[in-house]
Amino acid sequence: MDITHMKGEGNLWMIIDGIQGDMGEKVRMKLMQQADGDIILTLYHTETGQRLTLEFCSSMGGGRQPLVVRKLGELIEALVKQEEG
Repeated sequence: MDITHMKGEGNLWMIIDGIQGDMGEKVRMKLMQQADGDIILTLYHTETGQRLTLEFCSSMGGGRQPLVVRKLGELIEALVKQEEG
């Protein structure tokens, strides 16, 4: 897992890439948090390059899934703390 702090560069704030499952899958997960609080979840296949992406907007615009965006934000915070810990 790789964590990149963007510190406001462009529209991105945080990128967590290469999150692996526990069963040896060739699929990885990427979480990106934008400066406005929106979170983008991407699943990608490491061999085929196929990608599936979902964007969850914060209450600053859209926000159909406030619980999902809040919990993904908490997950990002916890992963960062784990890596820094």
